[in-house]
Amino acid sequence: CCCNSGTDKKEDIFKDSVKQPINFLNKEIYMPKAYEKVNLHELGEMLTQNPYLNDIDRFYYETALRMQEDGVAPELFTDISNPANIIWFLQGSYMELDKEMASLYVEMLERSQIAALEAQGVIMNRLENKFISLKNTKAIKVKYKQTHGFNTKFLTQYIVTYKFDTFSILVSHDENEDFQIILSNFSTY
Repeated sequence: CCCNSGTDKKEDIFKDSVKQPINFLNKEIYMPKAYEKVNLHELGEMLTQNPYLNDIDRFYYETALRMQEDGVAPELFTDISNPANIIWFLQGSYMELDKEMASLYVEMLERSQIAALEAQGVIMNRLENKFISLKNTKAIKVKYKQTHGFNTKFLTQYIVTYKFDTFSILVSHDENEDFQIILSNFSTY
């Protein structure tokens, strides 16, 4: 049989996914099937209707509102069954990524943003940080377990350089799910 093994490989990797547009990248990427694209207003409605909304979820929503006021419009995807599980895409300025940059980024992140969360009573435990290289894509991955009172969330941030674009993917999830598979969208098959 004559088949395109590259296509088969990509179809296998993304079998539980659906293509969604990321406007600032001018690209459609495979996202988990359970996630749908929403705007900030829709996210706010879903979160306020959620009886399990906690302080961590509220913090992220308020952060998104501030970002929008500052002219940074995140592209958001929420889990249909639990809108507090969110995947964010944020456009950034191009930067070359390497292992040394990964260490510097984690240090800077923990001094500024993590310190701000901890000042609000959120306990942050870093679970993972690493540099990822996939063909024409370089990424920094940092994952935290966040605890505030009885609420726990997992936050994974990827800083990604693909071709000449640099952007951030943030995954906020109630379970320890980081959707690293999304990075495979930016590999060449």
